[in-house]
Amino acid sequence: VSAEDNTVAKFGIIYERKSTYGGGDTYFCTNYATDTTEVSESDMAMTILGSNKNVGIGTTSPSRALDVSTTGSIAFGDNIGVANTRGLCIG
Repeated sequence: VSAEDNTVAKFGIIYERKSTYGGGDTYFCTNYATDTTEVSESDMAMTILGSNKNVGIGTTSPSRALDVSTTGSIAFGDNIGVANTRGLCIG
């Protein structure tokens, strides 16, 4: 909940059912806005697809086991990788 109002959710885990018997996708969402808007699926930070267990960071439709959508760099310990259209390069 937000610090200003204990009733406004700024983080949430949203489960979207995709099939009759409960299979679906999970979205981890965060809303950083300094207002009274609630968290929603559009605030997605990470996705887990139920159909294939692919994980997406910054994308709602990960096409690989781990799919990171970024225009910046990614750090792995002391190594920094640069994301590009061909994948991830560790430098």
